[in-house]
Amino acid sequence: MGEPTLSFSEIFHVGTLNPKAKGRESLEGAGLSVSEHPEAWTRIARLGGLPWWRLTKPGNRFLDALALTDARREGIEAWAVKHGYLKPVEAYRVEFFDEEGEPRYMMFEDRDRAEFEAESYETDVEPANVLAPTEKLERRVGVSTDLISAFDHVLTVYAEDVMGVDGVWWMEELDVPSLSAPRGVIVPSMVGSWQAKRVKRINARKNPDARLDWHRVSDESVYLDWLEVPRSYERRGLGARTYKEWEAKLPPEVQHVYIHAGNVGRGPSRPFWERMGFYVVEDEDDLSPDLSDEYVLAMIEDVSEGQYAMRKDLE
Repeated sequence: MGEPTLSFSEIFHVGTLNPKAKGRESLEGAGLSVSEHPEAWTRIARLGGLPWWRLTKPGNRFLDALALTDARREGIEAWAVKHGYLKPVEAYRVEFFDEEGEPRYMMFEDRDRAEFEAESYETDVEPANVLAPTEKLERRVGVSTDLISAFDHVLTVYAEDVMGVDGVWWMEELDVPSLSAPRGVIVPSMVGSWQAKRVKRINARKNPDARLDWHRVSDESVYLDWLEVPRSYERRGLGARTYKEWEAKLPPEVQHVYIHAGNVGRGPSRPFWERMGFYVVEDEDDLSPDLSDEYVLAMIEDVSEGQYAMRKDLE
């Protein structure tokens, strides 16, 4: 089985079609930055006033960066080391929480700098063996790279040299206030194969409906029966956004949310729910005593293989 790929009927670019004009700062490397949401990226990157382009190409393929397994990632890293794009180094990791309470981290090759940042966040410095970008990688991608962005930049080289596909895609969550939106890059050798048409404006895409059903099982607990996202919008952030909006509207006395995760849609749902803050319940004492037999979480032993009783504790 090869690397995971995605294709699109149309994508958009905001700005000049000359990738060399993008400067030294780019998350996507030397190619042409693209997205399905030009309105979102116009706001995130403050690109107001720049032209919008609609790009099309039959049979296009993008390496799906966020769908790579650990084994695939390790294979690409080994390829990058062999070809001189990455090198092993000892670095220092600083973990912290942002203003929204989300876990973040920084990586440094300089211990003094790491300790300075750790002190400001009142956290610790953790040594880490990682792969760092080489000068060869920076010359190839034409932009500044670091310990965190190096692998994404390697992916653009791998997609172009090894896979021969159009580019790389990061199907990140569409959340403009958090400066996040799905994004991609067309590698330099493929830019000319796309048809580009300037568009004065496009209507903002109407979000499709995601359906969510739940039951209140006690004053302090709710059970989320299911969350359904249209198949064409899976892994595009709609599910996460729908859940977060629902959770934010729960009554303040609700302290626990229970769900039953399993193999649905395009694969196991457990990783999605873990990103939402849920954990697997392994002890029946952690289940709400108010969950009756009509709820699938009532008895852990009734949960079949590959299925998970999960819980989230709300603050």
